[in-house]
Amino acid sequence: MRFRTNLLTLCFLFLFLQFKAVHLKAQNSSLSFDWGEEYEIPKRNEDLGFIGNAKDGYIQVSHRSHQSLLLQKFSPELKFTTEKEIELSDLPRDYSNEWLTEIGGKYYWFYSTYERSEDKESLFSQELNIVDGSVVGAPVEILTSSKLGGTLEGSIFNMKLKDKWNFYNSFDHSKILVQYRKKPLHRNDAVNYDKLGFFVFDSKMNKIWGREVSMPYTESRMDNEDFQVDHLGNVYTLAKIFDGSSHERNSPNNHFEILKWSADKPAVEKIPFNLNDRFVKSANLSEMPDGKLLVSGYESEHRGGSVEGAFLLKMDETTNKIEKIMKGNYGFPASILTQYENRRIRRRMEKRDKNDDLEADNLELRNVRVNDDNSIEIYGEEHYIVEYETYNASTKTHERHYTFFYKDILAMKIGADGELKWMKKIPKFQKGGNGLASMSFKQYSYKGSSYLLFLDKEDNMDLEVDESPSIYVDGKGGILMAVKIDPQGNVTKTKLYDIKEERVNVTVTDFDDVGNNQLIVRGRARHHESQAALITFK
Repeated sequence: MRFRTNLLTLCFLFLFLQFKAVHLKAQNSSLSFDWGEEYEIPKRNEDLGFIGNAKDGYIQVSHRSHQSLLLQKFSPELKFTTEKEIELSDLPRDYSNEWLTEIGGKYYWFYSTYERSEDKESLFSQELNIVDGSVVGAPVEILTSSKLGGTLEGSIFNMKLKDKWNFYNSFDHSKILVQYRKKPLHRNDAVNYDKLGFFVFDSKMNKIWGREVSMPYTESRMDNEDFQVDHLGNVYTLAKIFDGSSHERNSPNNHFEILKWSADKPAVEKIPFNLNDRFVKSANLSEMPDGKLLVSGYESEHRGGSVEGAFLLKMDETTNKIEKIMKGNYGFPASILTQYENRRIRRRMEKRDKNDDLEADNLELRNVRVNDDNSIEIYGEEHYIVEYETYNASTKTHERHYTFFYKDILAMKIGADGELKWMKKIPKFQKGGNGLASMSFKQYSYKGSSYLLFLDKEDNMDLEVDESPSIYVDGKGGILMAVKIDPQGNVTKTKLYDIKEERVNVTVTDFDDVGNNQLIVRGRARHHESQAALITFK
């Protein structure tokens, strides 16, 4: 009798899961959310993400260190079709997984090796076939170097250098920049000049040009904020340069420069810019549809951590001239900043506004999007970390802890005519103790509308502007929220699914772009089961 009961339970569970895999979906007029069939990634396999498209289907790529690369193929309808395991046992013992990407319609997995006896670092590319879920030919060695720097990770008994190789796609996905940093010659930042490698490849991984270059300033005088490669193969570094001559409270002691390298000019071109004694808080490089380089970010007239507004500059890649475009600066209206705050904080903000001192606190630049019609979207997120200590009586030691906060999103769209089309404050309050985890958001734009995806409390579906959001605690259920901002600036919210009801969790920042109107991610259930979650924008 006990066996029969368990058997009936298993049969019911199987039928329920099959029904869920085929029929579970959330839809509205703007997007659809669909689950695929259940599948399992083997233990000790690292999830590298999805590649593919709506025509050829999708592949979940995972990697088991020093053993295999696993390609699990799904049809456009998310039905599991094939699984191929590529043996990696012949690779050197200390090889490292590096990157998975699409460029020019082709898909590549990158890995690196290190030959200790020769102090030789090598980077390989392996093309993947999206149609049948296989590899194309043999791996190709595309770069070699030595004495690369990186980030130490691991335990005290097993430390390993990571992030030796860095990758950047051009905005039209026709070029790839591979960048690395050599180990410093001097430990003293005041005398050491960074030496970097810049190598540009086309969509077939043919090298266009590349060389190792020395930075024009010492480490102590510059911070590298961003690297980019344009459609012509020119390489840019956005650098903050510390002048060391001004330490007045309300006077910037740094300026920004764009450092440019190209195939036909071995020397660096230094292109300085400033905002008339205002502080540049953060900056980003993007490429406009006409090929011009867009420099955008946040600025303020004060030195602290708050932000007053956004700025827009454009550089001509032939003349290297930088100038303001559109209106140049876009301040944050107090009427937007004071939304979705409790009464106490709102009173404090209103007092600051009377003193002409109201700015956005802890705002970090997350994404700048340049659309085909030359409109520009800028997204920032309120983010900060609180550090505290506790005393462990059993070990008689003080332990340090961190709480991570990912809060409101500040979104703005500037039209091609230079006018601010809309600015919105999207309320959320995410809190957790494990770093990024399931927090923050994913932004996607389609046909003039912007979509923001994040995990939230269902209580926050219908907030009034004078209400503050309930706290979503990382790992404690919640819903997957989709916020749409249409071309007119109207905001609507859609609940895509409830984590506790479906017992499947997603990491929002892991959503992969698989076409001009689709995002896909792996949903994680209990007992190692997974499901592909596909969002299609209409």
